[in-house]
Amino acid sequence: TGIKADVTSPTFTIINEYDGDPRLIHIDVYRLDDPRELEGVGFTDYLTENIVVMEWADKVAELLPNKVLWVNFDILGSQQRKIRLVSNCGYYDKILQELNGHEDHGD
Repeated sequence: TGIKADVTSPTFTIINEYDGDPRLIHIDVYRLDDPRELEGVGFTDYLTENIVVMEWADKVAELLPNKVLWVNFDILGSQQRKIRLVSNCGYYDKILQELNGHEDHGD
């Protein structure tokens, strides 16, 4: 089943957890001074059997697993964003190719 609760940014708590199948782990590393601070909150434990979404992940890129799907938000205007999904592995490449085949260009 999906996540029923509102998903909010864990800016001050660093990590929010949401029950579901699988669980959603939402991490915000913006306020971390050192990537190793993630180790103190059990970051690697979250990487198994959970969906992990991380804000400002580029700040801790060296700690991330090899298989990552990057979700990049480009600011186009005050109320407009472009979302780009970028893969660094074959697993996500395949999923993105499938999504691209069903893309709605809004033309």
